[in-house]
Amino acid sequence: MTEQNASSPSLEPTAHAPSRAGEPPLVVDLDGTLIYSDMLWESLMLFLRLHFLQAWRLPFWLLRGKAGFKHALAEWVQPDPATLPYDRVLVQEIAAQRRAGRVIVLATGSQRLLAERIALHLQTIDHVYATDSDVNFTSANKASGLVQRYGNGGFDYIGNARVDIPVWHVARGAYSVGSRPFRLPDGRATERIGDERRPMLPALVKAMRPRQWLKNLLVFVPMLAGHALDASHLLQSLLAFLVFSMCASSAYLLNDALDAPDDRLHPTKCRRPIAAGHLPLSLALFASPLLAFGALALCLVFNPLLGGCWPSISSARWRTRSA
Repeated sequence: MTEQNASSPSLEPTAHAPSRAGEPPLVVDLDGTLIYSDMLWESLMLFLRLHFLQAWRLPFWLLRGKAGFKHALAEWVQPDPATLPYDRVLVQEIAAQRRAGRVIVLATGSQRLLAERIALHLQTIDHVYATDSDVNFTSANKASGLVQRYGNGGFDYIGNARVDIPVWHVARGAYSVGSRPFRLPDGRATERIGDERRPMLPALVKAMRPRQWLKNLLVFVPMLAGHALDASHLLQSLLAFLVFSMCASSAYLLNDALDAPDDRLHPTKCRRPIAAGHLPLSLALFASPLLAFGALALCLVFNPLLGGCWPSISSARWRTRSA
């Protein structure tokens, strides 16, 4: 655990806002809370994008434990804080409370260097506690570290997941982003704060771009042109349509995951589900190969001859990156 005083301008409370200088510190989580995304996945995707030939290092870094893995990854890449998908409602809330005199603390399981860069970018964070090379600052580690610094009940905490329950339990005030409150061991429940989180399933469907599947209707042309309007040819055409659509969606998900930092700076692409943070990178990276291998499995099960078309289908996936 490390602490950092983030250099930021002196912000005075507005005349109409009550002073909050006497209140306990407001402690804010980072991954999934202050940002919609997760810094570990953001760093991993940036690493694969910039240093793909060094991917062989990743399994060896995992042997160091989660804290060691984060530390090793941060030595290679540091995502630009300006390109992260922030919860703007929450950012404005903590900025207002800081102007009113309250101490704002960023406490995160993300690596220390990344957390400090974000604190300096936001200019609303007074102190940073984060993961170092030895201790993964999450859950019970975070709870004990904050109690050691501020005392039991000596701070308010904003989190986003069940892993934060030990921290909420020792906090004075328990706040969570998202629509679902969390029940704590002492009978309390978290209070909602921040922007509304969107359901992931609609975001996944949107990221798969089903509207682009219309291009694959061309696979029905040979059947129609040859007047082969029978059940067998119709089934084969439907299978080809499904396989090509799954491959295209697989490529869209992978492409958007890799290009998310650039998309966030684009006037229209910033609204894509992954770039906006509505679809987690982890889910996109799970769904992409699942769709690709699912398409191959369909080929092999229903028509083994289609398995020979897989190299051409795979190359077509990469051509969709420009779509």
